[in-house]
Amino acid sequence: MLHFSTRLPAPTLPHSGTLGRFRPAACCALAVLGLNSLALAAQAQDLPAAALRQPVLFNLKSGFNLSTYTGGGYIGWQTGLKGGFTGGLSATRRLAARSAWQAELLYARKGAVRYDYWHAYARGHASNLPTASNENICRSELHYLDLPVLFTYGPGSGNRPGWYVAAGPQVSLALDREETVVPAGISDADNFKEIVGSGAEALTRWNWGYLAGIGYQIAGGNAGIELRYSGDISNVYRDGQGSGAFYAGSGNRFHNGSIQLLLNLVLSGGGWRWGHDAFPDTPTPSAEPPRRSESSPSPRPQP
Repeated sequence: MLHFSTRLPAPTLPHSGTLGRFRPAACCALAVLGLNSLALAAQAQDLPAAALRQPVLFNLKSGFNLSTYTGGGYIGWQTGLKGGFTGGLSATRRLAARSAWQAELLYARKGAVRYDYWHAYARGHASNLPTASNENICRSELHYLDLPVLFTYGPGSGNRPGWYVAAGPQVSLALDREETVVPAGISDADNFKEIVGSGAEALTRWNWGYLAGIGYQIAGGNAGIELRYSGDISNVYRDGQGSGAFYAGSGNRFHNGSIQLLLNLVLSGGGWRWGHDAFPDTPTPSAEPPRRSESSPSPRPQP
């Protein structure tokens, strides 16, 4: 007679050391998946259905900025303001009746100026070189590509008429630099201009910073104006590169800071063209119910 055993062989478990190595990774993976699931569920509950149907709107931004170096002790408060240009494109999407997110891609010319720069000129015209002194003007022209991601709040958010405030983080890519010096108090100073520093190699390639400001969209929401402040947290120069030509041998603990005045021109999605009724500012009044018609009295029966 044949006998069949129902006892299964005991599974072979990996060494306890192997389990010890994989247990933290598995726990971390489960925790990350759980947090992501909770975040997606919360986001789906918080965002109204109308926000998910909003189109991406595009704007053209262009304007003027005043930049200087901030922080860093002596360099931060000895450098002056220098004019520059800021311009580019932005994309925005409404989140609610008075809020939106906005991503921008801007070219910005930053830097600073120093009015007491010591310099001995090496070239000029008619052999009439200025004498070496500290009465010279040194300008630092720094070229960046700024990528801010902003949250806006107010009636004018998302290309609608009215005011709004904006704030958010910003990352900047250093493109190039040129530091020039000219003599002060000379009518033909540009003829003696000399380059004392150039190239982006000495700059911090990627800068982290922030941006905050206030804006107003005119009636119709098709154009507006913004006043903003852009500040970097990262140092202007890389470690070991000093401070460029401004202060030879000094430390590098200063940052870019600029005040921007921008004109905002709407390319698509003006105040009344795209989805204006998706987020009404005030509830739409319901139609007046029809009046009840009074029934005429029935004639009395004749006797």
